[in-house]
Amino acid sequence: MDRKQIVFLALLAVAAGCKPATAEDLPPFVQQLIEQYEGGAESNSPGSIWRYNYGNAVVFYVPPFFCCDLPSRLYDVQGNVVCAPDGGIAGVGDGKCPDFFDMRKGGIRVWIDSRVEASE
Repeated sequence: MDRKQIVFLALLAVAAGCKPATAEDLPPFVQQLIEQYEGGAESNSPGSIWRYNYGNAVVFYVPPFFCCDLPSRLYDVQGNVVCAPDGGIAGVGDGKCPDFFDMRKGGIRVWIDSRVEASE
């Protein structure tokens, strides 16, 4: 077994033992977004928030709000908007991270709006 395989298996073993994200695991800005979405109208909720690895960094993806004309948002761990990977009038976001969907890894849904889940 070569070194890459050993590292991969070690990471896989660690990931298999990981628990889902909790509020304590999330950056404060994500917790604030969740509170904002849960406290607002269902129509102002993206329905979910996802954590990914992208470009050697942890990012948080907020899908378009119930309509493809509204762009999604991709945040870094400090809460800065990195780009809009999709959505908007053309449906392709702002063009700043066109490879996001191809290059993202390790997607974990860190929040789902229970009102949206119940209505689907």
